[in-house]
Amino acid sequence: MKWLAYATGTDTVFWSQNTGYMPVRQTALQSQEMQTFYQSHPNFKTTVDQLPKTRAQDSARELVPNGDQIIGKGLERISANGEPAETVFKDVADQLDTEKQPVLRALKDLGEA
Repeated sequence: MKWLAYATGTDTVFWSQNTGYMPVRQTALQSQEMQTFYQSHPNFKTTVDQLPKTRAQDSARELVPNGDQIIGKGLERISANGEPAETVFKDVADQLDTEKQPVLRALKDLGEA
């Protein structure tokens, strides 16, 4: 429990300043120590400033087996190979559709149990 308290407490200011990761608590982020650090090291604040522009991760990446790899390979086909996005995204959607079927069957079986 002591480690959990440390890892999620305001002590993460030291960790954040020495790794470049964002503080894991608002209290650490808003602390005077962190604000002073950001003034002298503005690049460290970039991720904090961009956080409101992020969105939740796509469920397909988490819940579909190999979903992250399927999506990543699709994006690579577009960016590295120059393939048309429309074609690639159709392929990605088809692959995700196929890979999700065992998950849907397992959930259905759980509901019937």
